[in-house]
Amino acid sequence: MIKLTNEYMKLNEKELMLVGGKAGIGKTRFIVNEVNNSQKDNKVLFLSLEASKDKLMYDYNLQITNNLTVINNKEELKENLDKKEYEYLYIDHLGLLKEDLDEIVKLIDEYNLKVFITDFIAINEKDDKYLDEKYQKATSIYVLKEEIINKIK
Repeated sequence: MIKLTNEYMKLNEKELMLVGGKAGIGKTRFIVNEVNNSQKDNKVLFLSLEASKDKLMYDYNLQITNNLTVINNKEELKENLDKKEYEYLYIDHLGLLKEDLDEIVKLIDEYNLKVFITDFIAINEKDDKYLDEKYQKATSIYVLKEEIINKIK
């Protein structure tokens, strides 16, 4: 279990937070924990491109409440956002969305969202390859390593 100082990572208005790490490090488990915590007090839309709703429930302990909508394809994203009821958008993961962050930033502005995204980031400590140009639009970037999360932006 990854330890955080607060109950969950609170996002500010129109913030885009990216959590990355190598394959198999626990990004999906991490984002599910964040979804579980944030849906207690907020309307949440979770776009899971990695796992079905059933898999998230049974393998990752996703808690389903009236505050949560889970979708599994980007075609449903705009349709759900048009309801204008969500405060948080969680996406697992960016690489499977095949969009750059510019498109996500447009959604943030249009729908006044707080966005939390996971992505595969190959970590090479020597040359900081995880500080890739494609992540420049992110407000903050965290990298998961084992049971530690480090803020890099």
